[in-house]
Amino acid sequence: MPHADHDRRMASPHDPGVGPIPVEPPDLSDVQRAPCPRCGASTVPGVPACGSCGHAPSLDAGVGGLDSASPRRRTSGTCRGCGYSLVGLIGDTCPECGTSLARDRRVRSSDTSREVARQAYLHAASLAAGGLLLGVVVQAATSGWWAGLVFVGCYLLSAGIGIAVLLACGAMWVGFSSSVPLASLEVAATHAVALGVGLFVFAAFGVMAFALVAAVGLYLVLMEKFLDLEPFDARCVGALCLAAHVLAAGVARATGLI
Repeated sequence: MPHADHDRRMASPHDPGVGPIPVEPPDLSDVQRAPCPRCGASTVPGVPACGSCGHAPSLDAGVGGLDSASPRRRTSGTCRGCGYSLVGLIGDTCPECGTSLARDRRVRSSDTSREVARQAYLHAASLAAGGLLLGVVVQAATSGWWAGLVFVGCYLLSAGIGIAVLLACGAMWVGFSSSVPLASLEVAATHAVALGVGLFVFAAFGVMAFALVAAVGLYLVLMEKFLDLEPFDARCVGALCLAAHVLAAGVARATGLI
């Protein structure tokens, strides 16, 4: 009867290896819990319900968690197939006719992208127009309207050089953080603001060093902001752009254009 003896030994209360394992309750004396959100009374750690009003937090899945963990419900829209209201719907399929709504989501994302791009174009164009207008007004006020027209021509040449330098650097080195047309417009805006502000500072103080510092500093700041360049990359692009301007000025002087 070896099995019976084995069972008796396993069931013996005197065997130290048999019986319930004593578990000591955790020490929660140093643990503090937030007060009840309903009545403000103190709550006890380890006890979910409030001792005063009985309020307990909901344990349903998705309640009280991150927004990204719970599915998003539609707040507006109707099905393009049957006109069924999609308010409160979760998912990309119409429950009435089974039409896929994934295309609607892609269309909304595309519309959002176009709106962001439109705002970026508008912002850059506004800065370009503002900087150009500032330079024309300052030049016209100090030297006449003909000088203002000359400033426009100089700006167009400067912006063209800057765009060419940017395209070369973007293709070989720094890359492009936006489309080429938008990046070109942002460079044109940068040159317009830098030249306009530099000309204004020179007209106000009469010191070329101040004007150069203002123009170059603003140029670097706008290059970093618009084109998402690192400070070192912006300085390098600025140095190459300045070298290209000096080279163009030397060529123009040698050929008698200026």
